[in-house]
Amino acid sequence: VSATVSAGTSGETQSETVSNPTAFQRLVTREDPYHIHKTLGILCLVSYAWRIPLAGAHDMGFGSYPEYTLPTLLLHFLLNGTSFVFHIPRKRIKAGGYRIWPEYRLHSFVFLCRSMSYMTLVWYEKNYNLPPNYFWNYAIVIGSIAAADLSSNAQKEHRSPTIRGLDIPIAAKYFFSVAQVLATTGVMWGLRRYSTQFVFCWIIQGNAFLMTLRRKNVGSHGFLIFIYGLLIVVGMGLVNYDQIAYSGSPYTMHGMFMVGHTAVLLRLGPRWIPLVQDNKYVLWTCMFLLTQQVREIVKRMDDPNDKHANLLFYLVFGYGQLTLLAIIGVGFYRHKYGQRPLATEQESKKST
Repeated sequence: VSATVSAGTSGETQSETVSNPTAFQRLVTREDPYHIHKTLGILCLVSYAWRIPLAGAHDMGFGSYPEYTLPTLLLHFLLNGTSFVFHIPRKRIKAGGYRIWPEYRLHSFVFLCRSMSYMTLVWYEKNYNLPPNYFWNYAIVIGSIAAADLSSNAQKEHRSPTIRGLDIPIAAKYFFSVAQVLATTGVMWGLRRYSTQFVFCWIIQGNAFLMTLRRKNVGSHGFLIFIYGLLIVVGMGLVNYDQIAYSGSPYTMHGMFMVGHTAVLLRLGPRWIPLVQDNKYVLWTCMFLLTQQVREIVKRMDDPNDKHANLLFYLVFGYGQLTLLAIIGVGFYRHKYGQRPLATEQESKKST
């Protein structure tokens, strides 16, 4: 969803005709006469600038200042919510594809709400001293998929896949797609901390702002795509650090790799199990069931009295490494042939 700073998220129309407008003038629009969206954007920038350096023991400040958790979520929610006042072309502009359009604005809002729902769940459980209920993580994932599908279906002939519609190398498309699947895996796994999901909010709102900058010709296509990729790389680093340092177990990351790599190969790899791979709802239901089993395996690896703990570790670790190699192999295949192995006829025509 359009998330912007200093002026607009959704690719709004310019407020006045200027012969050589500055970047700021390009972002100012008549559709935000009271500068509400711009003010929210600046406040969100301040929020990210304050919280992200507090990654680690302070859980980006959410652990240290719990009274500001709900106001922070409301602030970032309102930024995306106010972006809908801006008028943008219904059809995605094909030149590069990195400009905001209505379908992406809706998807951005949906996935921002996914992360915020997760953070609200963490707040609720912590505030009322409740044990984690991972079914709610499953419900959040399935609910966000359904909302995204409804958003896309509402666009009818103007539907356009976010990643496939980008004019970037196939390898970069594959990397972005892998990152999306791993982000969903992170929601499903459900580490009870705020940082991971706040990083996802940063990426989502940052990407929408970058798309707006491109729409306003404030930055070049290649440079802004690079910045988006950098956001993902930094975000993945912060998420992995959080999982390793604060999950309570040195084996949690290996368990997450097991689930995440499996999800990536099923979603993007060879089409061996169509019943699971062709239906996102079935796929992520299976991933939820797998996640629950892997949690139990991680507990056993943590148990010094379990005589099979070392064997389980080597099996999980080995599986993670083999599937990582398989993911890389699929990437090379896509780079060479433009599609995943054993692709459907429809996928072959799209040649993604």
